[in-house]
Amino acid sequence: MIPPQFKVVRESDLTEPVATRPRVLVAEDEPTLRQILVDQLADYEVLEAVDGVEALEMTRRYRPDVVLLDWMMPEANGLEVCRALRADAATRLTPVVLLTGRNDEESKLEALGAGVNEFVSKPFSFLELQHRIRNMVTMAQAQRELAASREMLVKAEKLSSLGELSAGIMHEINNPCLLYTSDAADEDCGVEVAVGGG
Repeated sequence: MIPPQFKVVRESDLTEPVATRPRVLVAEDEPTLRQILVDQLADYEVLEAVDGVEALEMTRRYRPDVVLLDWMMPEANGLEVCRALRADAATRLTPVVLLTGRNDEESKLEALGAGVNEFVSKPFSFLELQHRIRNMVTMAQAQRELAASREMLVKAEKLSSLGELSAGIMHEINNPCLLYTSDAADEDCGVEVAVGGG
């Protein structure tokens, strides 16, 4: 028995900790706004990043349900982070909300082109942001459930194919009678085989 002061840690625990509540990553370099966002998202497990590079690393490590990115951040801006997430198969489907002071159509199109799911202009309504995040969390969870179901279906199909193959092999093993090409009857199986034309 492991003493209570020690905890067994698997590598998977270190790279993808399991969240008990939906997980949201808030990437905002301005500390006051970041804290307000964290406080407003109290229903979620909130992770905090202070720049784009940290946001990208934390997204890859912790797999949040939603990533909330500020457009203008040091190290890498929100669009650069979003493009990197979309280029990585492991994070490609992670929903991204972009917060920005920009409100022009060109900026919105640039953000959508980078793969942003939601574009929220500052100043914004916290209630609206909460609803958008809740909807995205719901969609992310549904996508995970669908992927898990698809994986189970593939495994079931593989097992079914393996079962059919095994049944065919067992049939051949249980039926040792082989047809011999000779003029004599096969005494073991009681089958007479005719060879040659005649």
